[in-house]
Amino acid sequence: MSQLEPSVIGKRTSRLSISAHPVSPIVAATSLALNDSEDDIDARVQPPEHPYVELSVQLSFAIFGLSSLMPWNAMITAMPYFLTRLGDSPYAGSFASWFSVTWTFMSFISLACATWTARETIPATRIVLPLGLNTLLLTFLAITPRLSLSPRAFFAVVLTNGALLATSGSWFQTSVVALASVFGPDAIAAYMTGGALVAVGVSLLKLATAYTSLKHEYPGGYAPDYSLRIPNDLIDLDAATSSIIYFSVAAAFIGSGIVAYAYLHPKIPHDVQKEPPQPEVDNSDSESIPTEVDYLLGRVSTPIQMSSASIWIVIRKNAYYNIAVFYVFVVTLAMFPAITTSILPVNSSEESIVFNPFIFSALHFLNFNVADLIGRALASFKPISPTSNVRLLLYSLSRTIFIPLLLLCNVQHKPTFESVVDASSKPIINSDIAYMFILFAFGVTNGHVSTLVLMAAPSKLMNPNLELYESKTAARVAQFCLVGGLVAGSAASFGLHAIQCRCNPFLDQ
Repeated sequence: MSQLEPSVIGKRTSRLSISAHPVSPIVAATSLALNDSEDDIDARVQPPEHPYVELSVQLSFAIFGLSSLMPWNAMITAMPYFLTRLGDSPYAGSFASWFSVTWTFMSFISLACATWTARETIPATRIVLPLGLNTLLLTFLAITPRLSLSPRAFFAVVLTNGALLATSGSWFQTSVVALASVFGPDAIAAYMTGGALVAVGVSLLKLATAYTSLKHEYPGGYAPDYSLRIPNDLIDLDAATSSIIYFSVAAAFIGSGIVAYAYLHPKIPHDVQKEPPQPEVDNSDSESIPTEVDYLLGRVSTPIQMSSASIWIVIRKNAYYNIAVFYVFVVTLAMFPAITTSILPVNSSEESIVFNPFIFSALHFLNFNVADLIGRALASFKPISPTSNVRLLLYSLSRTIFIPLLLLCNVQHKPTFESVVDASSKPIINSDIAYMFILFAFGVTNGHVSTLVLMAAPSKLMNPNLELYESKTAARVAQFCLVGGLVAGSAASFGLHAIQCRCNPFLDQ
């Protein structure tokens, strides 16, 4: 073999900053030969239109999505149970806002630490340990119906448990999103879909347990008697049993993520699990200098370590995407669940069990979560799924309209789960059907735009400004901005609550 011309060596080595990336499904799918000319490489080194992801791998990431969002969905869907335990304490009316801001603040801090300390590799401990801890924390919640706690103590216990769940979950989410970016957009979409599916499943479970509890309490037919509802429902054996079953099932689903990771582990690219060795180059022999073809074929690998400089570069490149996903969840968490749980039915519960406030609250969670799932599924339909950073930013900003629309519904100060609507205080949107339709559109747009942003931000195919080796960093930054939006939205819910109730939003007085 003849020696390479110095000009060719210089040209190839000058391009190593682009191509020196650990082997991934996108690069590995490129077919090159050692005898390819420079022009052949330029013509053929292109990412495929859509990297293939096995169905079993997609299923694993769907389970990760389930395990990731199960704690949050289990907690917010159990909000009526928490509010009942708090009774008439000053924490009851503002509990949803306190819970949201505590959860999202801890998530934000933990995610910042996880993002800043992230490495090119993804250790198994950052996935398995958080799953195990969250399983234990939800198991503890399953025994709380048997514990006699004062409202103040119960308030502290639930917030502490939520803070630990959020902290553990942030480390898990950071690693899983980065891992999904290695497999491509399909893996990210599967992860997002799994999160939406678990939200629907948890809502159905909560609706079923609430309905069963009401049916048992009124065996002769549904006849509401709210004097038994607060706080005497806590003493009811079936109500306690339903809460135990509810949290136990949620804990079991989180534990399934450990099984999914055990299955996926052998399929993870070696360079993601372990730092690849630095190539040994003998400068005395020009033939031993690694060429671009060597890097593309995976014979040698020079990892690009994530640093503070590279993070800021990716932040600037993806500024519109990051703002879009941030603002999506500012709007969502400002209203859901802190404000939406205060929206009660305008129809009398005597007309149908559907209008019982407990059932209505469970239905509202189910409605939003089904809509969110549909929105995430719609992300796969290209005609209605823009990936342009400008369009997605405008899409995200347009969701602001839902804030006044939901505030015009039957929002009640200090809801007591009774029929509180009278002729003198009818809301402007005086229809339960209209409210559910607005909430449905709210959920669809939330799932649609958030999925599109999280798919496009780390994808070289959808985001041409990004380099291949920046994909995992882009995924982590987008996830960080998402949680930042959750924190800001939760904080904003206090302000909206103060406007709505004209009271101290922190103690609801």
